Amino acid sequence: MWPSYITNPEFLPYRERAVHARVEAFARAGYLSIRALGSVQAATARVAGSAVTRVAEAVHLWRERRIARRELLLLDERMLRDIGLSRADVDAFIQGGPLPERDGESAAEIPTTDVALEAYANGNCADDWRRVA
Repeated sequence: MWPSYITNPEFLPYRERAVHARVEAFARAGYLSIRALGSVQAATARVAGSAVTRVAEAVHLWRERRIARRELLLLDERMLRDIGLSRADVDAFIQGGPLPERDGESAAEIPTTDVALEAYANGNCADDWRRVA
């Protein structure tokens, strides 16, 4: 049997207002929960997106260093010496660290001389071709 306030016509406006208020409360709760989930999703996307970006940048940097190392190791000893490196210095150079000191001077201070220019400057070149013409 139904309670008297459900069937009593005097309580009908109160019951309708209560049902309307309940529907409105559920709608508001649903809206607020959806907004909260949206905020959580946006924050998660920002954190995950920045993490993915950092990982992608690290992988890109690693690939660039690997390519540079391979290209430097393909150079012969003379070309490495011309740019002030030795094979042992390549890894330190790629990592961006300081190059090791050698006999009190850094790798960048190693003098490089061109044998042909030095011989010409000393007058040891044969300039006989000019006299023949």
